[in-house]
Amino acid sequence: MVKIILNRLSYFEKDDYWGHIFYCDEFDILPTIDILYGGYWVEINPADYTINFDGTSCGLMITDSGNTNYAVFGDVFMRNYYVVFD
Repeated sequence: MVKIILNRLSYFEKDDYWGHIFYCDEFDILPTIDILYGGYWVEINPADYTINFDGTSCGLMITDSGNTNYAVFGDVFMRNYYVVFD
């Protein structure tokens, strides 16, 4: 999934802490991601999986799991949905 997103960008760089950094002016070409989670389809917008550092540099907040069918969303997913741990 990360590779699909990165292929849309004209430039990005790998960062040891943030993962991938890209130019914020390319934000509009990022896709909305639909994931199947617990039997429900969930839509994740680009604003939900990126971070704007300074208006010029943005970070991709998704980690590639090494498997093309899986990615790690973490807080990106959790911060926009109410989750109850029972």
